[in-house]
Amino acid sequence: MENRASFHTNAKALLVLASICAFLAIFATIDTSEHYKAWKTARRWTPEQKSAAPAMDADIMHGLILGALAVDTAIIALSFACGLSLGISIATDSPASFSAAKWLGWISIGLGLLYSVIMIIYQCKVGPRIILKGPIFDYDLGMQLPIALAVGGFPLSFGNYLLYCLRKRKIG
Repeated sequence: MENRASFHTNAKALLVLASICAFLAIFATIDTSEHYKAWKTARRWTPEQKSAAPAMDADIMHGLILGALAVDTAIIALSFACGLSLGISIATDSPASFSAAKWLGWISIGLGLLYSVIMIIYQCKVGPRIILKGPIFDYDLGMQLPIALAVGGFPLSFGNYLLYCLRKRKIG
């Protein structure tokens, strides 16, 4: 019976991790996609428009933010797959499904850490450019709250889950 209780505690912790990863990624995707749209548009500007914006590095910035958006999307998919696999493992008492869910959870949080690193590099490259002046629209390049929460939330979630796993291993 104790082994069963441990399994459910582990499953709950993994479900919390997958849910946090999915929430942070979905929440950040909206603003990350706005940054992507800004740089996608800036790539088509004339050299004079890029110089005035300033957006001379539009291709590099587009690539960086596209990478962040792709990682965000992968986190969402893997987090939901983790939850699905976890549900299957609980319903069927399948150790293989639980193992798959754990791997998916670790990959999700690992990608969350990658997202955080990409966005920190991105913000360093954006530098003091808070507004990208376009010929028709101006684009806000600031780190909006959802992105800031994801950048801080992924490492915090990773640390908490890692501590949980280490503590569980030490006790068990």
